[in-house]
Amino acid sequence: MKRFFILGDSWAIGEYRYQDNTIVSLPNTGIGYYLEQLGHSVTNIAKGGASNYDQLLLAQSQLTSDFDYVIWFHTETTRDIISRGYPKIDLYNFPQCMTDLKTANYNLAEQIYKQFQVPFIVVGCLSNLDETIETFEFAKIKIYSWLNEITESAYQLPSNMHQDIMYDVLMHYENVDKSYMNKELNQMKFVERELEKHKNFTDGVHPCKECSKQLAIRLNELV
Repeated sequence: MKRFFILGDSWAIGEYRYQDNTIVSLPNTGIGYYLEQLGHSVTNIAKGGASNYDQLLLAQSQLTSDFDYVIWFHTETTRDIISRGYPKIDLYNFPQCMTDLKTANYNLAEQIYKQFQVPFIVVGCLSNLDETIETFEFAKIKIYSWLNEITESAYQLPSNMHQDIMYDVLMHYENVDKSYMNKELNQMKFVERELEKHKNFTDGVHPCKECSKQLAIRLNELV
């Protein structure tokens, strides 16, 4: 039996359904439930819409050395720009900006790892992992893009997934590469439409419970 501490966004919670124009989570459909079914203990602080940065800060205040693993469901990086208060960053080179923000989060995760000595399992979700993660010690198991695996690499994925969050970010920065950002937004729109009809996304946004079950089985074998 292992003790898991889970952080992330709604992808760490499970399936969702629309009820009365509101999206609600369904119990017993997420990674935590299936790990418990395999005999493990789970603490899950994940929150729908959360950023990586905010979740890491919350984890730092709640984690203890009693846990065996942290499972980090790595969400889209643009949320960090909002949660950090729209910092002074160079958004013109957008790919490099995403790398810098991810690396900043990896630095924070490294601090948490050194503080509590609890290794991380990092699962790339709405944003894939950056190769800079290989320069840190905290991530013992890495899944660079669970989204890519779930969709069976059917199409090229954008660096972020939610258009509304991207538009929010772009409103706060003037120096952007409009040509690049238009391509990014178009790809986001395309993938969004594809996920709405994909068999592994019952609500068009979140992985189905079978995906979470298979991930739990996979992690159980790895630890």
